[in-house]
Amino acid sequence: RDNYYACHFVGRALYNDSIAQYSLAKVYLTKSAIKLNDSDDQYDLAFLSPEDKEATEWLEMAANNNPSKYSLKVADLFRNGIKGGMKPDSSRAGKYYKEAINRNVGTSDDFLRIGHYFLKGDGVSISKDTAYDCFKKGADQGNPDGAALVCIMYENGEISGYSFPEKYYIQAANARRDYSSHFCWNLAVHYLRNAGDTSVYDYNRAADYFEKAGTPEGRENAAKIRKAVREYEERQREIERQRQQAQNNDDN
Repeated sequence: RDNYYACHFVGRALYNDSIAQYSLAKVYLTKSAIKLNDSDDQYDLAFLSPEDKEATEWLEMAANNNPSKYSLKVADLFRNGIKGGMKPDSSRAGKYYKEAINRNVGTSDDFLRIGHYFLKGDGVSISKDTAYDCFKKGADQGNPDGAALVCIMYENGEISGYSFPEKYYIQAANARRDYSSHFCWNLAVHYLRNAGDTSVYDYNRAADYFEKAGTPEGRENAAKIRKAVREYEERQREIERQRQQAQNNDDN
């Protein structure tokens, strides 16, 4: 009697493996998927559709209707295909992975694996910039492995137009992982190269990260920098003392 909510629940019952009336389930789920615009039914109908075109249409309906829930799931299906049904589609996989990235849909592990897909061209077209964005999103969710991958891509020159990713170097350097020593060293070098002539702030940061690198050369560099900073500060104090004394003499 055109009760499409009833169609939804009957279709769900028939789709259950314990009943497994799949052809009849498709009839009822199709009604609720269209009339109620039910994204869950649209998604599941892809598994009941043997033709690529039909399955693709259902998946795109689900992803467009409820992107926060289905953009990533749909992307995975387009990348892998459906056993006994829809074949993989790298173009659509890339499209919906990017949709998921833009909407920040997924865990940090999701972003790291998607980043590797785009980095290697695994089931999607290669896009270094997209991989870089994925790794950053993984790092921003607290995964230091994402930060390390951001830094590695920067060091390897795999992306262009990006400045030194200091935030991610700090995250990877402080992660206490096997790779942290490497990023401590490179971060220290960065601070040392960019240190100004009149401020000891970056020199101290360089010394800190050379020391955190945990190598004999790192500790030696840290000691030399700290010695130079002490000597500089002593000279500045002496200059200030002499200036003050000269001022006092002029006042007298």
